[in-house]
Amino acid sequence: MRPTPLLALAALSLGALAGCDPATAKVGRDGPVTGDVEIEVVGRSELVVGAWAQPENHLVVGKTDFSSYLTLGLGEDYPAELTVEVGGVWQSRCALEGTWSADSLEVGDEAVVEAKLKGDTIALDVRGAGETEIIMTGTFDGGCTWFPEAIGAWDVTFTIEVAVVEPVSAVLEGQPYSCANTEEPVVVQGGPLNQGFQVLPADADGTGFHLDNAEPTRQVAYALRLPDGASATLPPMEAGLTGLVIDGAPGEVSLVAASGEFAVLEVAAPSEVEAAEMAFVVPWGAMGTNYVVGSEPGLVWADLYVASDVRQVIPAVGKMTVRGRESCSGADPDWFTATVDPDEPLLEDADSTLPSHQPVHPGWEITSWGEYSFTLEAPELAGGAGLSHQVDVVMR
Repeated sequence: MRPTPLLALAALSLGALAGCDPATAKVGRDGPVTGDVEIEVVGRSELVVGAWAQPENHLVVGKTDFSSYLTLGLGEDYPAELTVEVGGVWQSRCALEGTWSADSLEVGDEAVVEAKLKGDTIALDVRGAGETEIIMTGTFDGGCTWFPEAIGAWDVTFTIEVAVVEPVSAVLEGQPYSCANTEEPVVVQGGPLNQGFQVLPADADGTGFHLDNAEPTRQVAYALRLPDGASATLPPMEAGLTGLVIDGAPGEVSLVAASGEFAVLEVAAPSEVEAAEMAFVVPWGAMGTNYVVGSEPGLVWADLYVASDVRQVIPAVGKMTVRGRESCSGADPDWFTATVDPDEPLLEDADSTLPSHQPVHPGWEITSWGEYSFTLEAPELAGGAGLSHQVDVVMR
């Protein structure tokens, strides 16, 4: 969704974060950090935009209108001098192949952006908040390779709709697969934050938007304010918040931007985990999917359609329930112990990217057929009563 430009809004500056010490920890430090953790914007100055044909021009050689859009951040955190390249060109369902040559360029409102041709790219200078259009004409020589009638020299008009926005706040957004309740997220000490959470710049109404002149995972400046006694282990920049681990004392982690607190992560102790979907997973099992051992009584190894060299079983965990809600973090492998009887050698290169489960143990290489008993235990969970899962199965 395109944002509504916000005029005359103060630029978001991390030094202005309410109550934050400007000398706090920075992303990228090795090991856990404490206190207020600054998350800084990482700008992008070289942009690539795709070009899409208008519906009425599908698979037509001749005068053709293509369009695209850019949403750009305004303020000291965001690059103002940009290079814009036309990337993929699409018409209908076809990715066109060929070469693009630009002839002329016009800007609707130079108070918003200034632009000029630089070879076949656009040199763009961000000037002020607002909306405008960049209209470029030229020739596209090529077309749709699987539709011979649509190959030739195309006279092209390429319109880029540009919105320049000065962020006023930030918003924490989660995807449905992150956890069931992304508006009141609860995480568990030691567990990595689930995939799908991101912090976006926001307008005065709290509506988030993506900016093209900032990295997708570092769109806006904010800080994580940790409770006393807590520490954070930060993921790499390209992961965003995915994999963030909070250790130490339970409490609340505040996410703070220039406008103040915009989100809170509740941090629960491992003993507050009430339930966990514990499983033993054969990676890349039946029909290329993961197979949960014991999920279909009577199903044996020979029925899994696995390659002859895939004889792996990995202890793993799916969804967890904490404080009556689905946890928005995964589990800490240190909570678990796993055994197999009879004993088998540990895997050295276990699959760590199971689609629906998180591995919590290296797993085993099954070297012979016969009866096996798999056990996974987490003695500290469920208020100290512990959680466990056992499966007896015949491998043959």
